[in-house]
Formats: sequence, C-alpha cells, structure tokens
Amino acid sequence: MEYFKKGISGHQLKMFAIVLMVFDHIQQMFSYAGAPLIFTMLGRSVLTIFLFTSVEGYYYTRDKKKYAIRLLLFYWMMNVLNGIISQLFPLEPVTLLNNVFGTLLVAVIVMFLIDCFKNKKGLKGLLLLAIPLIPTVLTNLLLQIKPDSVYNFYLLFPSYTVNEGGKLMIVLAGVLYIFREKRVLQCLAIFLGAIASTGLDSDGLLTTNIQWMMIFSIVPILLYNGQKGKSSKYFFYTFYPTHVYALYILSYFYAMYYF
Repeated sequence: MEYFKKGISGHQLKMFAIVLMVFDHIQQMFSYAGAPLIFTMLGRSVLTIFLFTSVEGYYYTRDKKKYAIRLLLFYWMMNVLNGIISQLFPLEPVTLLNNVFGTLLVAVIVMFLIDCFKNKKGLKGLLLLAIPLIPTVLTNLLLQIKPDSVYNFYLLFPSYTVNEGGKLMIVLAGVLYIFREKRVLQCLAIFLGAIASTGLDSDGLLTTNIQWMMIFSIVPILLYNGQKGKSSKYFFYTFYPTHVYALYILSYFYAMYYF
C-alpha cells in the first residue's frame, strides 16, 4: 500500500478525531442553549475516522477476540452508566444514549465475518453474521407482547441497525476493511457513503441533513502514513465516556441555573 510518508500517524489521526468529537458532543449537550451547529458539522467526520482506525487496529491486533470482548464490556458499562446518570441528573432537552462502542463492536464482527469467508470458514462466518441479528429478531417476536421492554435487548448487544451511525456505518466499516490496502477505493467508499447519507435529498444540506459532511474525513485519512505512532490503546476507552458524562452533567447544572 502506498502511504503518505510525511503524513500523520494512527495516533495523531485518532487524536484529531477526538478533538472533533468533543466539539460535536458540546453541540449535542448544549444545543438547547444555542451551541453553534458548526460544532456538530465538524463532528460528522468522527465516526468515519474511528471506523478507519478500527480497521487498522483490528488488522494489527494480536488477539482479535480480546479486542471484541473489550468493546463489548465497555458497551455494557456505558449502557449501565447512561441509565444511572440519566436518573441522577434528569435533563429533559438531552437524551443520553451515546455509546460508540456498540458501533465499533458490530464493525469488528463484520471484519471477523469477512476473514471467515476469506479463509473458507463459512459456517463460522454465518454464526458471526447472526449475532447482531439476535436483538432485532427478539424485538420483533416480543414487540406485540411487551413493547416497553423491547429496547432492553439492544442494551445487551448492538444490532446492525440500532447503533450510533446505523447500518450505513456498519456497511462502510466492512468496505473499508475489504479495501484496506487500496486507499483510493476506501476514500471512494466514504464519498459514496456520504452521498447515500443524504437520502439523495438536497434539502437541508447545511442545516439538518448534514451527515454527508463525513466526506471531509477523506483528507486526514489520505494523510495517514501507515504508522501506529504513540501508543494510546486505553486513552479512548476512558476519555470517551468521561467527556460524555462530564459534558452532560455540566449541561444539567447549566440548565438548572440559567433556564
């Protein structure tokens, strides 16, 4: 693979995405107070970059199962904390459902799946394919019996559709992995994903229909030089939930005293 040798490392790419993520979450937590829309526009590139770095991390990690289990544990942790913090600090204008670990987990399962079919382990691949389908199947079975408890299945395991970013980002993760050694095709996939995210609707492209701005992730991804850079394996796992809850609680007290 051809790399931009004087570009940025994987660590620098991830830190760049983290900075944009903070702006995005500031807008989420303080939108009712007039936080500028440009903050969330900046954040449209974040998940795409995280999926790209996840592809690199999955490819190079020695223990892929351990990688997936770690994402699952943090997914469970955030679901529990989301519920606790929402109860302790009820903030009506903001719904606390942030949990990107679910999206990354399903993305990793898709990468496992691709590897299985590459290695002619079709049965194992089909079993992996079924795992994120379980919450959806159980939901459909019980929807008529006890609708209020349906969402609980998604607290146990994310699905292809119920996750941050939805099915589009899961498909994109798989395509980025398939074309891991072809950077131009990866960027083309991001470009097509950005167009698809608009629903081919030109209305609100600078106001409400802004997911297409993920297209700007192509620039830092093209600058990636293929080097891991400074090790920061656990920084994201701790920073992500910490900053989400810190911003949420700050928003709670802001709303309490100023509204």
